[in-house]
Amino acid sequence: MKPYPRTPLYPFILETTTMAKKNQKKPKKTKNTKPKKKQEGSVRWESEPFRPPLSGQVLGAIVKTLDLRNISQAGGGLKGNTAVRYFKGERIKDESRIEVLKHFTQALLDAELFEAFEVESTVTELGSFTERLALWFDFLTVQWDQIAASMRSFSCPINIHKIAPLPYLRLCVLDLAIRCAAALLIKGNTPDEEPPLWASKQGRGALLKELQKRSGKTRDDLIVFLEMNENSIDGWLDGQHRPADDNLQWISSRFGELLGEDPDRLLRELRRHYALNDLMRLLAGHMREKDLRHLATAYIRFTKAFHNELKSDLDSFLILRYEEADLPEIFFLGGQAPKAGTLVEEVWKRETDSIWAKDLTFVCGDWLLRLQEVAQRMTLHPRELEQIKKKFNVPKEQLMDFVADIALNIDASNAPWTPAMVEESKDMKWFRVSGSNETKALNRYNQAREREAHGDFEAAADHMRRAVELVPDNATHRYLYGSYLGELCKRRRGEEQEELLRQAIHECEIAAQLPEGTGVVPDKPWVEPGIILCNIGRKREAREYLENAEKRIGMTPWLALKLGAVRYLLCDFVGAWECFQVALEEFTEDAKTLERAGHSCFELGLTREGAELLKRAHHLGESDIYHHWKKGRFKKK
Repeated sequence: MKPYPRTPLYPFILETTTMAKKNQKKPKKTKNTKPKKKQEGSVRWESEPFRPPLSGQVLGAIVKTLDLRNISQAGGGLKGNTAVRYFKGERIKDESRIEVLKHFTQALLDAELFEAFEVESTVTELGSFTERLALWFDFLTVQWDQIAASMRSFSCPINIHKIAPLPYLRLCVLDLAIRCAAALLIKGNTPDEEPPLWASKQGRGALLKELQKRSGKTRDDLIVFLEMNENSIDGWLDGQHRPADDNLQWISSRFGELLGEDPDRLLRELRRHYALNDLMRLLAGHMREKDLRHLATAYIRFTKAFHNELKSDLDSFLILRYEEADLPEIFFLGGQAPKAGTLVEEVWKRETDSIWAKDLTFVCGDWLLRLQEVAQRMTLHPRELEQIKKKFNVPKEQLMDFVADIALNIDASNAPWTPAMVEESKDMKWFRVSGSNETKALNRYNQAREREAHGDFEAAADHMRRAVELVPDNATHRYLYGSYLGELCKRRRGEEQEELLRQAIHECEIAAQLPEGTGVVPDKPWVEPGIILCNIGRKREAREYLENAEKRIGMTPWLALKLGAVRYLLCDFVGAWECFQVALEEFTEDAKTLERAGHSCFELGLTREGAELLKRAHHLGESDIYHHWKKGRFKKK
């Protein structure tokens, strides 16, 4: 997958929002207006790129938020030194990590916080329920660490941190909805019809308010009924703080007696409400509140959609795509289950939201491809923000929210239509709007990216060729056209490969001569031909080309990264180590480069440096050479 050059967001916003802004009335100016306080979830442009936490740090935050260490005997297994190190983000042995995940899983089960996990009695024939569920968490943690390592090494920095986790969380929502739909059918239950109270605007105090409403009691009545002081009741109802567990037991017993409901069931409901709301509040420090509520609503919607699709098939005598015996496998494997692809395809056909429809096409495949596709939308330069602010007269405190919404919705511009979208469009009136060449080229660029994500480099190259014809002086388009032709070189042989190679290098060299500021990092076009040559097995030519590039532009970090990789593959460990030292000054968390640099150090007899680099690479997920070292393969020279 090619690194994403940065593409200016400003031209797209200009073309897509000008008409709406023309008809928008300007707000009246008022005197002596005090500026509003910045909201907790407001979006900001960050100079430092987004660095996703490692899986251990995420699980550690969940353990602390849900207080899992103090739940049952399993929670005690989360207090050990190994678990504490893992939760701090340190690398531990795989066997130790699996053991920590088993304790984590059992603590979640003992806490009875998630209804979807209450299927243990029906799937025991598949082995230990806790172990199977721990394997799911193992899959998620390994997958997340791989994705985090890739995001940390993106050549395109993500500057809008508040929306950076959203693409991954959307895929998680779909995967979890598949599992929960299967769990509901195993238990014989039906999905919720309304969004959960814990995700509502009232949030933490919503469920207690609902119980108050059902009982017909006022706040003053609750003080007497629950035998609590006024401050506690007000704090609980207003969501300022949550009741302690012994108070939850008392509340559930009192309301259970009053409303004629099972106190144990009410206690589980209260615990789940506060636990899930606490998790939402944890995420609220890193995301926008409206995005979180949208995820919660989508989770309910897709759980119902997957449930209805599975149930209708199980109840049918004609359609036999799924059997009841398939449900435990779907619950444990989610989108990776063999029959999940058919299920997701049927739901995709009825989806009318283009962004979710696109996510559905990736949930059963490689999530990293989806994240790479949307990563570039979250990159901006301050000068572009200033242009947008002046052009559309957006108040400063609303600017980044405005830009974030546009960045999230650009992704829908080139999404394939589902049958449901086609059906909805029949009664619409369509108008052909002729945009500028820049807008047409940007549309081609987006289509090329979409085809690249699916591995269709033939179509991607065609789109970028047209973009180059529309805007010949755009370095991004030239560079990408050359890189796509380079991808096609790997699939050709003989004269056809030579012709494509010549064209690819020609396009990159043109991009390198274009002025800066046209949307691509200046050294990328100089380096790309060397990458192409290396990818088709011509490593010596690649080294020669990159060394010539060094004479023209100097040793930049990106050039050092790729030249070091080529020298490493040619076993030139001295030259590779020289390059890696330069590259690692900027690409400090590129796991593959750390691993290769460590190996080079061992080959040169730099044992201490090599050990440190391999430990860092192992921490970020690259472990092959690390394991060779631990087994004593590299002797001190």
